[in-house]
Amino acid sequence: MNYRIIFIFLMVISHISTAKDPFNQSQRTQMNSNNMTEEQIITPSCQPVHSVIAENHSIKKLQIRGVILQKNKRSILFEADSHIFFAGESDFIATEKLQILSIGKKEIRLADWQHSPNCTNPNIKVIKF
Repeated sequence: MNYRIIFIFLMVISHISTAKDPFNQSQRTQMNSNNMTEEQIITPSCQPVHSVIAENHSIKKLQIRGVILQKNKRSILFEADSHIFFAGESDFIATEKLQILSIGKKEIRLADWQHSPNCTNPNIKVIKF
């Protein structure tokens, strides 16, 4: 009787030791390398553009008509070809898809993500009026 219990116990132990080890170093490195390639593939572009204001007009054709201050938020009015466009900070404007970074009393700062060398430092354009 004792031999059967010992035999069953040894069989269970041997089965457990041959099962897949979740802490196996070689399996972890393979999984990490697979995850790394998936993350590299999924990375987005610099700034995804969802909607563009005045997308059919060049920034050179847009004329600034005014700056509106409403509850500490500034917005700007543009005019092109008898159309008036209203844009705020972080909006994308014109065919060049420039992002409005800030609207001041005398200038507008725009980020050009399309022609920037990297995604951390965009080309900045300043329009003074």
